[in-house]
Amino acid sequence: MPYCRSWAFNIGVRHTRGRVLVLHDNDMLVPADYAARVLEQVRDEYEVINLKRFIFYLTERHTESVFSGRGGLTDQAPLSIVQNLEGGGSVAITRVAYEQIGGFDESFVGWGGEDNEFWDRAQTLRVWPFAYLPIVHLWHEPQAGKSDRDNPTRNRYQTLAGVPAPVRIAELRKRRAGDMAGPAGWTPSSGVR
Repeated sequence: MPYCRSWAFNIGVRHTRGRVLVLHDNDMLVPADYAARVLEQVRDEYEVINLKRFIFYLTERHTESVFSGRGGLTDQAPLSIVQNLEGGGSVAITRVAYEQIGGFDESFVGWGGEDNEFWDRAQTLRVWPFAYLPIVHLWHEPQAGKSDRDNPTRNRYQTLAGVPAPVRIAELRKRRAGDMAGPAGWTPSSGVR
């Protein structure tokens, strides 16, 4: 089965009981008070919370030194720094809001686009977009096909971006997401949706 982040998040949500969800990539390190900051915004009745202001991308060597315990996060300069990344990496959302917008779209099988599409639909809710926390991104090999012009998931996002969010939400709410058999509509023989 190919990479399917949307499906993985939907499965996770289906099996958790929490009322606040953190949709978080496993290659990112957050500050120790991250959960407390998310809950502050939930208490202020925000449904979707984006706290990441700066993402510090570590080099391969720096990541290895952190994992081995020989080095700290500030021992070397980052490879790059990105700011104000909205949809991907780490976003919190209430369970009610997640279900209200249809969760993640499992038609994104492969790398890319799923978090942008999810963020577009999240804009129909009460969003805390005022990012202010730093996050560290651990190094890993780039995803195969990530930058290809014919990346099907990137093209899928471009197509869906032309469909109004309420229409996409209505369609997703009709589907059964988070099924252990595989992403909604995906079959092993087709390889993609």
